[in-house]
Amino acid sequence: MALEYDLTIATAASAADVMSRALPGRLPAEVYANGALFFPLWEELHLGIWAHADTNGYVWARLDDQEKRVWEWEPPAYVHLTFRYEKFVDSIEPTHLNMLRIVGRVLAAGSEDLVLRSNGESGVLRRLGGTVERLIADRFWNRLDPTQLPVELQR
Repeated sequence: MALEYDLTIATAASAADVMSRALPGRLPAEVYANGALFFPLWEELHLGIWAHADTNGYVWARLDDQEKRVWEWEPPAYVHLTFRYEKFVDSIEPTHLNMLRIVGRVLAAGSEDLVLRSNGESGVLRRLGGTVERLIADRFWNRLDPTQLPVELQR
């Protein structure tokens, strides 16, 4: 089973503008008719990134394992990034860290509200009104300070 994370950013910017912040100097391998972009970084970072912009969004995120606490958000305009991890890697932690470095670049280069979710439902972190907070607690995420995400990619 593949692992996916998605980052939704409240912005009227294009997907290309957001990706220029996330991956400076990189061009997408594919540009789709609807404006969506694809960045295959399988060899380098063990993940692929899809990006698209849209309006009238709806995002929800579980805030606990029992699904009793759910957070909902409706950004009027947004860019949505999907990080799909390579299935067969020796260790998932370097892929996690590279994804977080990309998220860190987006955080550092703007002030938009945003949310990062795991597998389309579990909230990992969010920034609302300038405040960044971790939403989920587990072994990997507990070690990270969401206000101090690294920005340099590691190969």
